[in-house]
Amino acid sequence: MQNRYTGDVGDFSKYALLNALSTADIRLGLMWYLNESEESNSDGRFTKYGNLEYCDSALCKKLSNILQNSQRNLVAVETDEILPPGTLFYRERLAFPRKVCFTSASRAQQTELREAWFVNGLHQLCDRELIFLDPDNGVASSRVKKYSPKSVKYAFVDEINRWLTRKQSVVLYQHQKRQSLEAQISEQLNEFGKSGWALSFHRLSVRIYYILPATAEHRQMLWQRCNAFLATQWGLGGHFRLHDGS
Repeated sequence: MQNRYTGDVGDFSKYALLNALSTADIRLGLMWYLNESEESNSDGRFTKYGNLEYCDSALCKKLSNILQNSQRNLVAVETDEILPPGTLFYRERLAFPRKVCFTSASRAQQTELREAWFVNGLHQLCDRELIFLDPDNGVASSRVKKYSPKSVKYAFVDEINRWLTRKQSVVLYQHQKRQSLEAQISEQLNEFGKSGWALSFHRLSVRIYYILPATAEHRQMLWQRCNAFLATQWGLGGHFRLHDGS
């Protein structure tokens, strides 16, 4: 996640879904995967989505206020009641190397820094039932290592599994790759042990949100809430679509 994405159309979809999933009985924690090495591309520029206001006018107004006040940063999201009361946030900068690690020592050191960053997040969000992971791109492929400069843009499967092992359910952001949407979702759900399902958001670029329940109770609650969410204008208008992994 980069500060310059704050308030864009992806944020609108993301916070609408998280608000639908999280209540007092399944409390939310956000692990931002904060990337302070911001790139010079067009990501985050789509902030005109008034045509979607009918889906959630209150949330649209809150995000519009952030944009109008030039507060495009994660602090504004944390303090402006964008998400349910009591939501916890982990906003530590994600450790990553700015140069290629050529030696075993440098690779080990960088991997340790990443592990320390992650363990701190595990500690800070230890009592939340639902964890949202927000990397720039989604899950790392086998080609990306934790000591790679590109690691800053990804979550790793072992990180996801550590939340699930602790009985904390996970919602994960993922961008669409250069393959069919159904094929990508099927392949990635297999990586997660077929334990969940996905919702895709279809405005401008496609965004995928994986829902990975950690317990049978969470599965039932999250499934019901996803279907209730799809029964609103978000689903009826075709903005979100369900992929059940079957």
